Amino acid sequence: MGNNFAQLKRLINFFRTVILPARISQLILQTFLKWQKDNCMDMGAALAYYALFSLFPICLVMLSIAGRLLGADSNYYLQLISFAQNILPEQPFKVFQQALTNLNQSSFSAGLIGFGILVLTASRIFDALNQSVKKIWSVVHQPKENIGVKHHAFNFIRNKILAFLLVLSTVMVFLLSIFANLAAKIFLTVLAEFGQSIPWVTFDSLGLITTLQTSISYFLITVVIITLFKVLPPVRLQWWDIFPGAILTAATMMALQNAVGSGIIRIGENLQAYGVVGNVMVLLLWIYLIFQVFFIGCEFTFVFTYIFGSRHQKEKPF
Repeated sequence: MGNNFAQLKRLINFFRTVILPARISQLILQTFLKWQKDNCMDMGAALAYYALFSLFPICLVMLSIAGRLLGADSNYYLQLISFAQNILPEQPFKVFQQALTNLNQSSFSAGLIGFGILVLTASRIFDALNQSVKKIWSVVHQPKENIGVKHHAFNFIRNKILAFLLVLSTVMVFLLSIFANLAAKIFLTVLAEFGQSIPWVTFDSLGLITTLQTSISYFLITVVIITLFKVLPPVRLQWWDIFPGAILTAATMMALQNAVGSGIIRIGENLQAYGVVGNVMVLLLWIYLIFQVFFIGCEFTFVFTYIFGSRHQKEKPF
């Protein structure tokens, strides 16, 4: 009994003096402590609400316009739908697809008007996301007194431009997915011809397609997250400060999507009895989880810069 107690005491002492003070342990521990301190769960709920009513409809209207211009049966349009299916779980994708079908049945002018209105409303989600990242980076916004009408007008126009750029970046992601998927198909065609010339070499086409599509989705998500981690923080960061957190965040998002898609994690299973409302609630929950992963990635990047990154010589704020 005494030996067991002594071993347990040594183990606790080893954990307290060696494991816990290690920089890797501090990185993980401080990330989650700061995530809790910054009330990221509340910020994620607000952003999920804004995303559901602004950014997500913008994607729908954008795809509706693309369907009108390219044709709903064109290969390019189907590539866009395939990309959306790769990054959304089954139930949220059903809501997305049904809404897209309804939009395609409406008039083209209504789609353009809706797109213009939603571009204006998108500035709200950008403001909320910007304020959330500022809070994570411990930058408190101090409103200036007597800033004047010109300053208000400048801020309004700037926010609308930034919101439009946010929408434009979404368009670029979709376009990149098209070209990347087309390149993957060309690559598979070359492999198939190569396999015909060498009969004893076989290729798993289905496995290659799945692997390539997953890799393309992961690459594009990583690029978007790296861009957001670089642009949104109100401080100057080095690229090598951003890469670890962005790569980890993208990998976590993909793992979450695969876990939900394979049934390992069941999101909103009890909400399906509510029909369409339940599906919207599932979509809202999915967006909320994505924002939580994004915030944890932001917190990880913040702590990383002070432990391993460019700010490791500065006083740590945690």
